[in-house]
Formats: sequence, C-alpha cells, structure tokens
Amino acid sequence: MLGLVLLPATPVQAGLHLWTIREIYTDASGGLQFVEFFTTSPGEIFVNGASITLTPTGGGAPRSITLAGNFVGSTANKAFIIGTAAITNFGGPKPDFIIPSNFVSAAGGSISYFGQGGGPYTALPTDGTFSRTWVGGANATNSPRNFADQTGRITIPPVNAPPVVVITSPANNSGFSPLATIPIVVAATDDVAVASVRLETNGVVAATNTVAPFGFTLTNLANGDYVLRALAFDGQSLSATSAPVIIRVTDGPVLVFSRGLNGPIQFQFNSITGASYVVERASPLTNFTPIVTNPGNGGIIQFSETNSSDAQRTYRVRRQ
Repeated sequence: MLGLVLLPATPVQAGLHLWTIREIYTDASGGLQFVEFFTTSPGEIFVNGASITLTPTGGGAPRSITLAGNFVGSTANKAFIIGTAAITNFGGPKPDFIIPSNFVSAAGGSISYFGQGGGPYTALPTDGTFSRTWVGGANATNSPRNFADQTGRITIPPVNAPPVVVITSPANNSGFSPLATIPIVVAATDDVAVASVRLETNGVVAATNTVAPFGFTLTNLANGDYVLRALAFDGQSLSATSAPVIIRVTDGPVLVFSRGLNGPIQFQFNSITGASYVVERASPLTNFTPIVTNPGNGGIIQFSETNSSDAQRTYRVRRQ
C-alpha cells in the first residue's frame, strides 16, 4: 500500500543565491559607503534573514549585516544597495539596507554571503569619486542604483582651505628714512578667492585692500622699528597671517669730517642698533668700492684712512 503525505506549501528561501556584487565604494572618512548587488534572475525576492559579512584585510574583526525584508516584484535586471544613510546627502540614492560607518574596509578585505558572488578585494579608492567595479577590478566613477531604480552619484564638495599670504617686499630688516614712501607688496592666494587683505604695523591695522594684487603704501613713519604683518581673508571667513617683516625707519648717517692724528682722512657718523654701515670710497666720483662694514651700535662710529695715494677721494656711508 502506498501512502501520500501532503506538506504545506512554503516559499523557497533562496537568500542571495543569484545576487552578485557589482560595485563597492567608500570615501576617506568611512562615513559614505555602499555595496551594490545585481541579478538578472526574476525570482530573487526572498532575501530576508540573509547575512553579508565583510572581513578586513590584516585580520580585523569581521562586520556583518542581516537583511530585514523581502523585495516585491520581479528582480530581473535589478540592483539593490547596502549603504550608509549619509550617502543620500551627497547625491546617492536611498540604500535598501543600512550599514554603519566603516563597514567597508578601505584597505581591502573579503565579502562573503550565501550566494554565487563575494570574494576578496584589494584596497579601494577613497577620493570620493571613484568606486571599484567588482568584475574586472577597475575603478570608475561611482554610480549606485537601488531596487527602486533610483540612481545617483556621490559627490563630496571640496574642503575650503584658508588663504596663503606673504609679504614679498620690502625684505626683512630693510631700512628707510622718515620721509620715504614705502611700497608694501603682498602675494595672497586662495583655493576659491581672496576677499581682502589687511596690513598691520606693530599689531595696529594700517590699511585694508579688497582689490588684487593687494598692495599698500606707508608714508611719514616716525623713527623706529615696525613689525609688518598681512592678514588675508577668503569669502568664507577663513584667514591666514603672513610671517612678520621688520623695517627700520631712521635718519640716514650724517658724516662729520675732521683732520685725524693718524692719517689724512678721518670722519664719524651716527648709527642705529641692528643695521650695518658700509663705508665706500671712489676716486674721484665713480666706481665706489666697499672698504669696511661696521655693525650699528646706536652711537657714533669712527673711521679713518691713512694709506691712500689718491689725490682726490670721495667717501660715502651706505646703511643696509
């Protein structure tokens, strides 16, 4: 006698049997990530409870996600993505299943699940633009697609960088007279645009310029040392300050001649500390030649010469 046992009909749980990985993406922070799966089979709707595990290269702890929910309708030529929720803020479609940040190992790893796909992958691009095409291993512009056929491209806006500014003229430790007109040359650049440059002397705002090339002019400065700084501002309130440049404003050296006891020529001149004074001689008025360089001491510097055979000599003192 033959017996027949009838079993209740239940759907076949195929898991991710015919789903294959098509694209994998991460940015440098790990906050924007997705893995896209694809199938040509029409009946791969039952994914509820399927587990996807990523094991990082180098022996890090595996990360797993269990899918919750099945798809509705045909899956023929369909894709779905597991991804971080934040990708929608940067142009990506809504993930079908959410993964935490840094689920995908940027340094490489292996993806496993019950299905015909998965396997190892090498280090991923993290520039924010390119993703890894799973088959063939090439890098291409990211193009995620979810099960609802929503597509997108994750685009990360560039990070605004502060300006770069430097005082190119005058040189540090330059000297000027009180009546001099002193041009201040500034080089300022920014990744977008420089909005303005401010010049400070001894910490006090001297002028502001909003027009490139952001030059300044100082006049009628009293005797003394001045610390110059340029501050550049971009349109997003970021700023940068140049290295300081010190200038010295003082009356030039005044030569006082007298008959020396140890030679036919002797003179003296005033000096300031921190400057150098070059005594030069010409015969008669051209081709000045340096004779000696004296460091300024804030007082009077003496000079004498005893061994010149020139009938006519001209002397000058140059401060530097």
